[in-house]
Amino acid sequence: MTNKELRKLRRSELLELMVMLSKENEKLHEQIEFMNMQLDNRIIQLHDVGSIAEASIKISSVFEIAQDAADQYLENIRRLNDEAQIISDGLIEKARKKCVEMEAEVQQDVDRKWSSLKERLDRYCEAHKELKEQLHALYEQSNMITEAKTNEGSDFAYNAAT
Repeated sequence: MTNKELRKLRRSELLELMVMLSKENEKLHEQIEFMNMQLDNRIIQLHDVGSIAEASIKISSVFEIAQDAADQYLENIRRLNDEAQIISDGLIEKARKKCVEMEAEVQQDVDRKWSSLKERLDRYCEAHKELKEQLHALYEQSNMITEAKTNEGSDFAYNAAT
């Protein structure tokens, strides 16, 4: 509408026109607000996407650092295990040698004591050879006496039965 046309309108028509324009103005303001909210949401979403990307990059670097630390830890464990194995192998070998030495010493001691005992027994037997012969003779006599008594008892039992 032009200025001339507006001047020709009556007051009531102008008021209606103003009310209509006011309503239209409100609708446009609402649309602007709605579009601004959508724009803000998109900006936030884009910001969030950027933040998520940055976060994933940071997390990725954290995981890399954690993996490096885990690898270093495992390497240290392997190294310590190898060192402990070397030490334990050395201790086992040392103990094995000590056992062999102790076994040899004990065997020498046993051999020495056995020889000493054998010598003493041989001397004892030589010194008491006569005693042995006397004991053997007594044993023989004892057996003969026992046999005789057994035979006498049998004769007695036989005589009593008849």
